[in-house]
Amino acid sequence: MNQTEQQTAQEVAKSGEITLGMNPYEAHLAGGAYAFRVIADPKHWKEDADPYNVIQAQILNPDDSQIWMTFQNETQYPNEGLQTFQVTFQQGKVVDIQLLSKEAKC
Repeated sequence: MNQTEQQTAQEVAKSGEITLGMNPYEAHLAGGAYAFRVIADPKHWKEDADPYNVIQAQILNPDDSQIWMTFQNETQYPNEGLQTFQVTFQQGKVVDIQLLSKEAKC
Protein backbone atom coordinates (compact mmCIF):
# COMPACT_ATOMS: atom_id res chain seq x y z
CA MET A 1 0.00 0.00 0.00
CA ASN A 2 1.52 3.31 -1.05
CA GLN A 3 1.35 6.53 1.00
CA THR A 4 -1.67 7.93 -0.87
CA GLU A 5 -3.62 4.69 -0.39
CA GLN A 6 -2.66 4.68 3.29
CA GLN A 7 -3.92 8.24 3.75
CA THR A 8 -7.18 7.42 1.95
CA ALA A 9 -7.71 4.33 4.13
CA GLN A 10 -7.10 6.39 7.26
CA GLU A 11 -9.59 9.04 6.10
CA VAL A 12 -12.21 6.36 5.42
CA ALA A 13 -11.70 4.82 8.84
CA LYS A 14 -12.01 8.20 10.56
CA SER A 15 -15.21 9.08 8.71
CA GLY A 16 -17.11 6.15 10.22
CA GLU A 17 -19.57 6.24 7.33
CA ILE A 18 -19.92 3.65 4.59
CA THR A 19 -20.74 5.12 1.18
CA LEU A 20 -21.77 3.76 -2.21
CA GLY A 21 -18.81 2.59 -4.28
CA MET A 22 -16.60 1.48 -1.38
CA ASN A 23 -14.95 -1.92 -1.55
CA PRO A 24 -15.31 -4.42 1.34
CA TYR A 25 -12.04 -3.34 2.96
CA GLU A 26 -13.03 0.32 2.97
CA ALA A 27 -16.49 -0.56 4.30
CA HIS A 28 -14.93 -2.55 7.13
CA LEU A 29 -12.60 0.34 8.00
CA ALA A 30 -15.48 2.80 8.07
CA GLY A 31 -18.11 0.57 9.69
CA GLY A 32 -16.15 -1.59 12.10
CA ALA A 33 -16.99 -5.19 12.96
CA TYR A 34 -19.53 -6.97 10.81
CA ALA A 35 -21.45 -10.18 10.26
CA PHE A 36 -21.59 -11.41 6.67
CA ARG A 37 -23.18 -13.67 4.11
CA VAL A 38 -21.32 -14.71 0.96
CA ILE A 39 -22.44 -16.64 -2.09
CA ALA A 40 -19.23 -17.15 -4.05
CA ASP A 41 -19.26 -16.74 -7.82
CA PRO A 42 -19.13 -20.36 -9.10
CA LYS A 43 -17.17 -19.22 -12.18
CA HIS A 44 -14.24 -18.23 -9.92
CA TRP A 45 -14.61 -20.16 -6.68
CA LYS A 46 -15.00 -23.75 -5.54
CA GLU A 47 -18.19 -24.60 -3.67
CA ASP A 48 -16.35 -24.72 -0.33
CA ALA A 49 -14.38 -21.47 -0.84
CA ASP A 50 -13.44 -19.60 2.32
CA PRO A 51 -15.83 -16.61 2.45
CA TYR A 52 -13.09 -14.39 3.91
CA ASN A 53 -10.97 -15.06 0.82
CA VAL A 54 -13.93 -14.25 -1.42
CA ILE A 55 -14.49 -10.94 0.40
CA GLN A 56 -10.81 -9.99 0.26
CA ALA A 57 -10.52 -10.86 -3.43
CA GLN A 58 -13.22 -8.32 -4.33
CA ILE A 59 -10.80 -5.48 -3.60
CA LEU A 60 -8.49 -6.21 -6.55
CA ASN A 61 -10.40 -8.80 -8.58
CA PRO A 62 -14.15 -8.25 -8.25
CA ASP A 63 -16.41 -10.96 -9.60
CA ASP A 64 -20.09 -11.92 -9.47
CA SER A 65 -20.00 -13.11 -5.86
CA GLN A 66 -22.94 -11.97 -3.77
CA ILE A 67 -21.86 -10.34 -0.49
CA TRP A 68 -23.80 -8.78 2.35
CA MET A 69 -22.21 -7.25 5.44
CA THR A 70 -24.26 -6.30 8.48
CA PHE A 71 -22.89 -3.58 10.74
CA GLN A 72 -24.01 -1.96 13.97
CA ASN A 73 -22.58 1.41 14.92
CA GLU A 74 -23.41 4.97 15.89
CA THR A 75 -21.50 6.64 13.04
CA GLN A 76 -23.45 5.63 9.92
CA TYR A 77 -26.56 7.49 11.09
CA PRO A 78 -25.08 9.91 13.65
CA ASN A 79 -28.37 11.58 14.58
CA GLU A 80 -30.09 8.25 15.21
CA GLY A 81 -27.75 6.63 17.74
CA LEU A 82 -26.85 2.95 17.56
CA GLN A 83 -28.21 1.49 14.32
CA THR A 84 -28.00 -1.86 12.53
CA PHE A 85 -27.71 -1.79 8.74
CA GLN A 86 -26.88 -4.12 5.89
CA VAL A 87 -24.52 -3.32 3.03
CA THR A 88 -24.85 -5.08 -0.33
CA PHE A 89 -21.91 -5.49 -2.71
CA GLN A 90 -21.89 -6.13 -6.46
CA GLN A 91 -18.69 -6.40 -8.47
CA GLY A 92 -16.73 -5.58 -5.30
CA LYS A 93 -18.47 -2.25 -4.61
CA VAL A 94 -21.20 -1.08 -2.22
CA VAL A 95 -24.43 -0.73 -4.20
CA ASP A 96 -26.98 -0.52 -1.38
CA ILE A 97 -27.10 0.38 2.31
CA GLN A 98 -30.29 -0.74 4.06
CA LEU A 99 -31.21 0.37 7.56
CA LEU A 100 -32.54 -2.55 9.60
CA SER A 101 -34.77 -2.26 12.66
CA LYS A 102 -33.33 -0.59 15.75
CA GLU A 103 -33.86 -3.81 17.69
CA ALA A 104 -31.81 -5.95 15.30
CA LYS A 105 -28.44 -7.08 16.63
CA CYS A 106 -25.39 -8.14 14.64
